[in-house]
Amino acid sequence: MKLYKYGRCSDHLIQSLVERTIWLASPYSFNDCLEGAFRFLPEEPGKVMSVFNENPIFKSRLHWQYEDLFENHRSDDSFNDIVMGRYEIYRSLFGLTSFSETNTNLLMWAHYADESRGVCIEYEADINNPNLFPVTYTNTLPSLSTSDILYDSKPSMIKVLTTKSIDWSYEREWRLVHEGVDQFRNEKGGGLVPSPFTITGIAFGHRVENEKLNIFRQVLNDTRTPTSLAYPSDMKYAMDIADLRSSLPHPILEHKFSDITDIAQQGAPEGRSAGKPAPRPSAFTLCGRRPVWLMQKEKK
Repeated sequence: MKLYKYGRCSDHLIQSLVERTIWLASPYSFNDCLEGAFRFLPEEPGKVMSVFNENPIFKSRLHWQYEDLFENHRSDDSFNDIVMGRYEIYRSLFGLTSFSETNTNLLMWAHYADESRGVCIEYEADINNPNLFPVTYTNTLPSLSTSDILYDSKPSMIKVLTTKSIDWSYEREWRLVHEGVDQFRNEKGGGLVPSPFTITGIAFGHRVENEKLNIFRQVLNDTRTPTSLAYPSDMKYAMDIADLRSSLPHPILEHKFSDITDIAQQGAPEGRSAGKPAPRPSAFTLCGRRPVWLMQKEKK
């Protein structure tokens, strides 16, 4: 399936394109103030320990960081506090990255692609990848008990990291979640890891800076990655995507992107020569301003 990742034109992004890697961020670095939040349902230490002692299956499922709890804190009233403290440590061992099912959402171009100065990368994703999960949107926080955390540590963590408020549902998000990414971390708590998915295209935001565009041109010229342009639709509140292998749909954009269009002129779609202009609407407003070509036409 196709999944998309919005981003700024950063050094990390350039590096990931060249090396075919992907950025895994710390769960603590996301912009949602309720990221990873859940309702904790504490259980009596005695109850938890009796289950542990009576069922060998639970012993095999106990996460390593909780192994000493039953010996050192049998009668400790702070048992659940210790469990929660170690849960937070465990969460810090995870890294994740977000994708979307759409590359035309106005809010995501504004929030994640630097107000349309960035890009949106298209991936061919394997839906059967064991680390890829669709995000669940709900009005209720997920619940975890003491036993959930002790005996189902990873599934419980996945549940928490892939559940968000219904307010975020417009993102149509999928998440790639990895445990144990310490070896890839940098000072910001994230790191680059080999991408499990293939890049099949890149869309530039219509406000991308020329200097950054030139850097991407050099990279894309080597990789022959298909390129496109995302620009505001004149028919609806969304972004339209234009294939840069053919002429751009609006002259106001042609000057800026003419060079990168030349990169793949030989791949123009059938039935259209590289120099043949695409149809233009009678009126088009780009970022609240009348395009130069339309203003000149009106003066005549």
